[in-house]
Amino acid sequence: MALRMFLAVVLGLVLSCTGALAASIPCYINEDTVIYSYPGDSSQALSVPSGLPCEMTAVHGDWAMVTRSGANAFIPLKYLTLAQPIDARAVEAAAMYACASADSQKLGTIPAGTPVCVVGRDGAFFRVCDASGGIEGYVAATSLAPESAAAAEDSGASTAESRDSGGEMSNAEKIDCVLAAAEALYGRPYAEASQPPDSFNSAGFVAFCFAQVDVALPLTAHGQGFDGDYAVVTGAANLQRGDIVCFDTDSSDENPSDHTGIYLGDGYFVHASSSAGQVVVSSLSSGYYKSAFSWGRRILE
Repeated sequence: MALRMFLAVVLGLVLSCTGALAASIPCYINEDTVIYSYPGDSSQALSVPSGLPCEMTAVHGDWAMVTRSGANAFIPLKYLTLAQPIDARAVEAAAMYACASADSQKLGTIPAGTPVCVVGRDGAFFRVCDASGGIEGYVAATSLAPESAAAAEDSGASTAESRDSGGEMSNAEKIDCVLAAAEALYGRPYAEASQPPDSFNSAGFVAFCFAQVDVALPLTAHGQGFDGDYAVVTGAANLQRGDIVCFDTDSSDENPSDHTGIYLGDGYFVHASSSAGQVVVSSLSSGYYKSAFSWGRRILE
């Protein structure tokens, strides 16, 4: 749990694992690039300069939603640098590389216990610098832990143990972890016959994510739309993070729930899409899915 919490914090999140943020995180664009209207380089793009400040408000896989002057856009996380670095330290001797790849130039080795500051993420690597802000490079995420978690381990209590001693996860924490599980699967292939965690159909994807917090859901979109005592959410405007969203995507049958996903907030949801051929983030505020939306189900209050 300590690593998962750290992964979330470095992504700009303030809870243990989440998609939409409880608070925006100041950051800036670290090189000339483009931003997009939704997660995916096939969407509408706008050029932006290096150094441009913005607020990170949500994370979807390797993409961040950023806000500037009240407008939202998406950008790959690797182009963002946190304005306020996260304090961390190496939990083991860790190689530092010039780029986010073990095949790039090795800059040196960070001894176990060495404090570092995390300023960004690129895939499975964190961009780090030393306490003085120098020696910037990339370190595998699995080699680092947040300073607070490392201190807890030194005192003999890990983050997970602390949580266990304090009781079960709250529903809010469960929602955060469901969304973290969903976003970690971004880009996994679609398959009509779901084979988790390697491939998913829409219902299999939703069920797999909720299973991470011990919530058992039907393995069909129809079952997720109709079965159980979960509250029905009518109207997309009433959805909350973590709700199941149900769609009528097949006009040839009478089933108004033949495709499902998980609502991320801010008008977006994550799902295993047959048309995209993979797990993607799509808009619920406009386009096809706005018109196909049937209702939501609130699994965790």
